[in-house]
Amino acid sequence: MLDSLPRALRALVRPRAAFADSRPVSVRAGVAVVVLLCALNAAGVLYASGVVADATTGSVQIDNPARPSETICEDAQSPGDFFYEYHHETCATEPATVQQPLASYAADAASDLAFAAFLVPFAVWIVVSGLLHVVIGGATADDYDDRVRFSAVLAVTAVGLAPTALRYLARPLVVELETATLTPAGIDAARALAADALTPSSSVWLAVVAATAAWSALVWWQSWQAAFDVSSRRAGTIAGVAGACFLLSALAPVLVGGGAGVVGVLLVALGIPALAFPRDLERIDLAFDLIGTRGGENVEPKPWRVALQQVSGLALVAVGTVLLGGLALA
Repeated sequence: MLDSLPRALRALVRPRAAFADSRPVSVRAGVAVVVLLCALNAAGVLYASGVVADATTGSVQIDNPARPSETICEDAQSPGDFFYEYHHETCATEPATVQQPLASYAADAASDLAFAAFLVPFAVWIVVSGLLHVVIGGATADDYDDRVRFSAVLAVTAVGLAPTALRYLARPLVVELETATLTPAGIDAARALAADALTPSSSVWLAVVAATAAWSALVWWQSWQAAFDVSSRRAGTIAGVAGACFLLSALAPVLVGGGAGVVGVLLVALGIPALAFPRDLERIDLAFDLIGTRGGENVEPKPWRVALQQVSGLALVAVGTVLLGGLALA
């Protein structure tokens, strides 16, 4: 792992030269890079949530949570009632409604995205690596020596994802500079404005996203060619699509909201095995299909079945990434 880190840093400047000797990068080094990106993204969103809360003004009248329900308070008026001893004083002193600052709702809505922000870099890493692995047929070759290990693709792709660290560091700074006073009309508006504020629409943010996306795409384009002998056109197309998705997150961010994040996590978790171990899953399928038969011990799945398994896994992870907020928090 320690030997891989200097190569990974060198690959950010001269990716083709860094991978010219075909020595693999340790997947542990790739995992370390992605974990750091996850932490930076979550920390940036948490800091930005505090900025958004400080910028939110106004309050809303809500039912007093410290006061029991009106039914209990009505019963608590009678000295002989069960609720009188426990709730009479509270019902007499606590008002029915109180003013709640809208800043608290804005802060909650923004900070709720921190968990998704932590998972998004990981999900994006899997999607981009999976897309390359599928396109080059890395798991489908019948000859074992011709297969490209998914772990090797993950390691190299993690290097190209490293420039996003600049974007994650810049997010809270841009939010702090660009967020003016927010005056929502209600609770729902406060939550919506807070989420929108985390994806600024300023030219500064757009420039940061464009620069880091282009850097990642360039590193991927050249490193994939050198490490896996991928054609320039094929590597450039995949890198360009990934970079365009990053840019889309700044131009037209997509945050599904609600319980979509939980569904997104489940889809990513379900898709990873099919994406990383398609041939093994097909063998398990075949083993169940061949129960009660003879002579099928050495049956191997055809490449198209392996590819179909892997494509289905890629689709699940891609949809899950979008539901997590990958087109807004990446």
